[in-house]
Parts: sequence; C-alpha cells; structure tokens
Amino acid sequence: IESVGLLAGGIAHDFNNILTTIMANAEMGLMGLGAGQPLHEELSEILQAARAARDLVAQLLALSRKQLLELRPIDLGQEIERTSKMLTRLVPAHVDLHLELTPGLPAIRADRGQVQQVLVNLVVNACDAITGAGHVWIRTRSVDAPPRVVLEIADTGAGMSDATAAQI
Repeated sequence: IESVGLLAGGIAHDFNNILTTIMANAEMGLMGLGAGQPLHEELSEILQAARAARDLVAQLLALSRKQLLELRPIDLGQEIERTSKMLTRLVPAHVDLHLELTPGLPAIRADRGQVQQVLVNLVVNACDAITGAGHVWIRTRSVDAPPRVVLEIADTGAGMSDATAAQI
C-alpha cells in the first residue's frame, strides 16, 4: 500500500503541473471574453473540468500522505449541484438522474474533493446495478436528534443478493 501511495503521489504531482497550465490558459482565454461570446462556454467547461481533476489529484495526494484533507464547512446541496454536471456525463443514457435536495440544511464539515468522490462512486455503482432503463436519486434531508445531514443515493437496480449483503 505504501508503494501505491508513493506512485500515486508522483503521478499526482506531475498531473497537477499539467492541470495548472490548462487552468491558467483557460482563465486567460476567459478574461478577454464576455458571456455569450464564441468559446466562452467551452473555456468555462474546460476550466470547470480542470478544477474537478485538480480535486481528484488532491485525493491522490491525500492517499499518498503528501497532503492532508481540507475539512471545512460545506453546503452539501450546493456541492451536489456543482458535481451534478459531471455526474450527468457519467450516467448512461438509459438512466435518469434525479436530485431531491432539501434547501437550508446546515453545513457539513468535510473535504470537498472527498465529497465529490463519494458522490461519483455511489452514482456510478448505482448505475452499474441497473439493467435496462432506470433511475438514480440523490437526496438530502436533515435528522433533528442529534442534528445531522443525511445523503441518500437510491436506484431502481436489482440490489444485492443475500450472500453479498451477508459478506458486507
């Protein structure tokens, strides 16, 4: 595991350098463009994708123990909405993604990159469980005692077999 961490750390640093160049060029391109001008939307998407990739790099660096997780207050609903654009690209055409986000939830203390990774992993796993047309829901709600924010991912997939559930 330590060797994997060292390898991940080395690759992550190199990839981070590439992302810095991509982000800097996209930001410079956007400086000269107003909303609605040719290439504005494309450069904005490049910048957003590069930022998402940078967050994944931060996770690799955390795995390699070269970077600590950044725990801070996060609005889970806003983070889900931010991540949903990327998620819609990952969800196959035969699966509909639904967001049911409760407004006004208290902030959670978490690492933004880790929250994104959890969302991606859970949604991709939910999609894998669906054969044919189906649905995946991302829901948030609060539980009052003690005050907590609940994240729920649900799907119309077959679910686990009893043997798999017993193993878990």
